[in-house]
Amino acid sequence: MMAATTITIGHLIVGVAPNVYVAGFGAFFIGLAGALFGTSVGTLIQASADESMRGRVSSVFQITVQLYAAGLVMGGFFTAWIDPGPTLLMFGVLIGTMAIVIFAESPELRNAS
Repeated sequence: MMAATTITIGHLIVGVAPNVYVAGFGAFFIGLAGALFGTSVGTLIQASADESMRGRVSSVFQITVQLYAAGLVMGGFFTAWIDPGPTLLMFGVLIGTMAIVIFAESPELRNAS
């Protein structure tokens, strides 16, 4: 949840940034979110997955992470079609909304965090 909140804040800051310095401040939060996400997910997989399933769980997770590139392509299309600022705002709101809904609907995730 911390990673989703941090990346949402970063996207919103970059989306409304009046100059490159403020955008760089927002980019810091986007990068920090990656570190928070990677650390928490790796720990969660190691602690929660049964030893016999840990490799499979890690594989599915890695496939999901590799689909990140598809999001970059979508972001590129939206940026060319709309503009960078509104695209970042749209994806920031989308990420934040998805994180809230997933967290609210998953008792297992709430108990794990």
